[in-house]
Parts: sequence; C-alpha cells; structure tokens
Amino acid sequence: MTQRTSREIRDLLEANLEQLDALTQLHKRKLKSLNDTRALLYVALKELIVANDNEPTHA
Repeated sequence: MTQRTSREIRDLLEANLEQLDALTQLHKRKLKSLNDTRALLYVALKELIVANDNEPTHA
C-alpha cells in the first residue's frame, strides 16, 4: 500500500467517522424530542381522564 493510498483511506475513514457522529447526534435529538412528546401526551391524557372523572354522571 502506498503512502498516498494510506492517507486517502485515513481521510475517508475520518470523514465517515465525522458523518457517523453527526448522525448519532441527530438521532439523540430525535429520541429526546420523541420522549418529550410522549411525556406531553401522557400529561394531556391524564388531564382528560381526571376532567372526565370529575364530570357529574347523568344516570
């Protein structure tokens, strides 16, 4: 393997590693957003249930 080829391979690997890191960070942000959305939906559903339980029943 020539010096030039080794350098090119190293450059490609470093570029791929940077892209992988960027994708990992994006994935982490998306997971946090999904977790936040889940928490908000849980709170909203709980409030609906509590509000429904406090409604008088008409039997």
